[in-house]
Amino acid sequence: MGNTQTINTCAINGLQVSSLSMEHMVDLPKVYTKDNLPVSKEHIPTQREIKKWTHLESVDIPEIDADIGIMIGNNVPDAYSPFKVCTGPSGSPHATKTRLGWILWNVIRDSSSFEVNRVHMQNEGCDETQLNLLMQSINLDFPERMTEDKRENSIDDKIFMQQVESSIHLENQHYCIALPFRDQDVVFPNNSVQGMKRLNGLRHKFAKNDNFKQQYCDFMSKIIEKGYAEPVPTEDVDRNDGRVWYLPHHGVYHAKKQDKIRVVFRLFCQIHGHFFEQPAFTGSKPC
Repeated sequence: MGNTQTINTCAINGLQVSSLSMEHMVDLPKVYTKDNLPVSKEHIPTQREIKKWTHLESVDIPEIDADIGIMIGNNVPDAYSPFKVCTGPSGSPHATKTRLGWILWNVIRDSSSFEVNRVHMQNEGCDETQLNLLMQSINLDFPERMTEDKRENSIDDKIFMQQVESSIHLENQHYCIALPFRDQDVVFPNNSVQGMKRLNGLRHKFAKNDNFKQQYCDFMSKIIEKGYAEPVPTEDVDRNDGRVWYLPHHGVYHAKKQDKIRVVFRLFCQIHGHFFEQPAFTGSKPC
């Protein structure tokens, strides 16, 4: 399943935040702690950076000598409800006044230089140890990716594996498992009428084309000989207990191989306006 990562966190209830004037209070939902946040106070726009925009003259951004200690997302709509909005020319920043103060949007900073970290490794001469060190370095720099890249089994996957482990056994030199139904008490609708209609259509086609009939019968005989399918026992022919399903089929030819038929088993059909998935087997004996 790959490497796992443990994240130490605490859940905190009952927190409130307010504006600097303590005029408005906002209740927060359950908050989770983190060792560090991927932001710093350098990311906060300042009054100096917006002073050149005349439409933002009424916006007051206080300078606070503190680090960012909490991040509030869209799951706290009261913190983002606008009391006042200041907009300007297209492409310029705008501001919204909320319960907690002013929020600046689209502030683009002028910068003549920036830092880039780059790692380059050639395949030739790069052994497994070096690759492992590189991956460890990347995972340390971007720990959130370790969690995102981890593949977990779904609930259905886990149920299926439990069914396989509890039912698998060896029978006549073949491994058998139980049919993987979500509901072990599943009841199939009686589709014998639809099956007979398909069969009668196939018979009419046989009567018109002897070659088609012969190839079709040969194909079906082969899958029975190889054990892919088997005749239904006589005592089960007239069963009507909700555990019987007729699987329609028809023959097709490849565009470039008109002399070789392939029988296609239809994996779904419509009964009384409803679609039902059919198991992907044909006459196979369930274990």
